[in-house]
Amino acid sequence: MPRGPRRSPDEVRAKILQAFSQRARRVGIRATVTSELAADIGVSKRTVYELFDSKEKLVEAMMARWIGRLVEDDDPITHPESGDVVQGLLAWADGWYRNDAQIGEAFWADLENDYPELHARYIEAIDRRLGPLKRLLSPSMRSDLPQDFMWELYKATIERGIDPQLCEDNGLTRKQGLLAAASIWGLGTVRRRDLSGDLERVAKGSKKVAPKKAAPKKAAKKTATKKTATKRRAAR
Repeated sequence: MPRGPRRSPDEVRAKILQAFSQRARRVGIRATVTSELAADIGVSKRTVYELFDSKEKLVEAMMARWIGRLVEDDDPITHPESGDVVQGLLAWADGWYRNDAQIGEAFWADLENDYPELHARYIEAIDRRLGPLKRLLSPSMRSDLPQDFMWELYKATIERGIDPQLCEDNGLTRKQGLLAAASIWGLGTVRRRDLSGDLERVAKGSKKVAPKKAAPKKAAKKTATKKTATKRRAAR
């Protein structure tokens, strides 16, 4: 059976790292077995250890890539161009979902317990990622609330909003729970007069809530009154 083109060490390394990242996200770091990882991508266990001599090296390489992505990301999640605080909240929450909410709880538990330094570096990267959102929202936050505390509360609220069991018990997807949490925090933190958009669209995850149209009841009433008056005049 003819073999495919020989892959370079860099290509194999990238393949191993990608497979490890995908499996660790689902089942956790501890449950990711090197032999199963090797079988997934069609290489030997020895090849994996030649490129990554320990699981710790795999975790370090994976987290370095994730942290680099958080810090260097140039999309609107990290650098919101709009002055709309609602859009800023929505963009950051959506970014959190795409990057973190789809990772299983076992992964975070393993990372924090077994690799505390890497976990701390990742949390620092998240805080740096919050910087643009803080600059956008801070001028609009209520002056009677301690800002540092409110930002810590924001992260805690978001983390609670994506709790799998909580979302399942309430018939929500994790993204819906996340966006609802962002909405609740925003409504309690941002001054009402500075909400240039409608936070309902954050909770619903839609781009825009259509303005409500006034019901044409008054117009109908006026028409009915006019017809009644005409009938009265005709009856005289």
